Amino acid sequence: MGCLVRWDKERWVMAWEDDLIASIHYGDERDGIDLPLLPDSDFGMAKIATHLGLNVPMHGKAASIELSDSNLENLLSSFLSIRNTCKLIVEIGVDRIDNGQSSTRLFLDNKRPETVYFGIDLEDKSYLNDEAKNIYTIKRDSSDSLHIMSKLSQILWTEIPEIEIDYLFIDGYHSINQMIMDWEYSQLVRGGIIGIHDTNSHPGPSRFIESLDRSRFIINQCDVVPDDNGITFVRRVGRPV
Repeated sequence: MGCLVRWDKERWVMAWEDDLIASIHYGDERDGIDLPLLPDSDFGMAKIATHLGLNVPMHGKAASIELSDSNLENLLSSFLSIRNTCKLIVEIGVDRIDNGQSSTRLFLDNKRPETVYFGIDLEDKSYLNDEAKNIYTIKRDSSDSLHIMSKLSQILWTEIPEIEIDYLFIDGYHSINQMIMDWEYSQLVRGGIIGIHDTNSHPGPSRFIESLDRSRFIINQCDVVPDDNGITFVRRVGRPV
């Protein structure tokens, strides 16, 4: 398979020849996203382009600490702003403990008892499950949204179209394609908050944030400093961050 590379409005597009990805653009007006669909090769795409001699902007390397103290402080502040009305938390990428800390533990330690936490991860995180505390996890690829939402529907005793996510936190696989697929869950975030981790250090989240339509979304990008993976909070226009 050959690799196609072309420039598009100061962004670079790479694709596998057999799939003709270079001619495909993901753009859904309802979401305010203008983003080229790219192969699932994560931040390796920038390395490939550099190898080919292209002057491709590189995003920062992964930070020495997965979730910095500042990330945690900003995440806590964001969550507490809706804690008293938050009924459902959905997290993609569960309990990635670094230095004794994780976003998951922050949610579980600070949510109200009646708030449902639902975590999605490729690995088994069932050690967290506690039905009495409304804590559930599922071992599944987040791309399998139909199966996942069916499971969540059973837990909530609610039809899928009626589900409303109050806090969505995305920290899964960091390719641009996966970011687009995980963003599908945001359709159920009507008045809540969408948190995205690694918006400094991985081109997937970084490019995705850059491509969100500022007329549709309020975007609060935090911890844009060296040696920090960065964290960003998004709300639809009309809902202050």
